[in-house]
Amino acid sequence: MPVKGLRPVAVILGAGLALAASAAPAAGTTYTRDTTDTTPPSAPGTLFHCPLPGAPGSGLGVGVSLCWGAATDDVGVTGYDVQIKQDGVFTAVRTTTGTGSIVSDLTLGQLYTFRVIARDAAGNAGPPSNEVTQAANYLSGMSPSAPPPSPSPIDRTPPTRPEGPGPYSVYINGAAGLTWTRSTDNVAVSGYDVYAWIDGAFSKVPAQVSALADDKVLAIVGDLTPGRDYLFYVVAKDAAGNLSAPSDLVRQRAMVEPPAPARAPGPTPLRPAPRPGWRP
Repeated sequence: MPVKGLRPVAVILGAGLALAASAAPAAGTTYTRDTTDTTPPSAPGTLFHCPLPGAPGSGLGVGVSLCWGAATDDVGVTGYDVQIKQDGVFTAVRTTTGTGSIVSDLTLGQLYTFRVIARDAAGNAGPPSNEVTQAANYLSGMSPSAPPPSPSPIDRTPPTRPEGPGPYSVYINGAAGLTWTRSTDNVAVSGYDVYAWIDGAFSKVPAQVSALADDKVLAIVGDLTPGRDYLFYVVAKDAAGNLSAPSDLVRQRAMVEPPAPARAPGPTPLRPAPRPGWRP
């Protein structure tokens, strides 16, 4: 069923974090349909618009970014249907295992109404979340600027989108590790910007980025609150200032340094025998 305002080549990027702990399964988990499970998941937590910031002139496209809290289930939530309202009827436009989704290639300025429904391995669908109506806007927050004229060739080709972001365990107190597949560029990728959802908005955070084997990239984000869940996404950039499309959203918890082990109690010292006539 076509959706008004969505071009045929629409790209819907989804992924995950709940600001509460997600009930979605780990990547690669295989489920067998359980026909004995008739209990549907709960409604997802509050659905809200979580805008993505970007640098002036970035080409992140036009769309709406959504976040919501995790649903619960007696067995386990396996996915979420992101639905858009058209002619009074909600239609699913994306299914994701995470608790965030970026719906892009929408019509600038047009209002769209969304809601989210959780599903479990048995196919049970829970009640819908609250509805959110949001006007589609530039995901970078502003219109891309036109490059200045120049007699020399200008690199206007952005890097490819960072794919497959996921958590990576780092044992540094107050730090979170992320990994993704290396982006490519017609010239060269010059770096990556990492964004985190902090205090009700996404903002760019300092990150130590290094290369891993198998074309993987590792980023370590420090100065976070130990034990707190954060929502991240990544943007690749080149030397000409071109920015890639944003990666999927990924949840990671800042490391809590384990407490130092308690010293083992030693033997109880023997009390000296009382001397004759001595009273305690």
